[in-house]
Amino acid sequence: EIRDAGSSSLVDQSAFLSSPYKKIIIIYPSTLVIKRYINENEMEFVKINKSFYDMYVLRAFELDQFLSSELS
Repeated sequence: EIRDAGSSSLVDQSAFLSSPYKKIIIIYPSTLVIKRYINENEMEFVKINKSFYDMYVLRAFELDQFLSSELS
């Protein structure tokens, strides 16, 4: 979802999501803890070393740490 000046639009991510490769989602500029909602009653905190749906979600300042742990 892209939010801009009070409006929002959805971007088609089907090609991105169907790719067989690992994906890295970088959240910027937020430094807040990232939460993932599993269902309406269950939520978990997203950790940079734990993937879901073949994706890693991390904040911009965690990128160096993530890459050094993945490449070692």
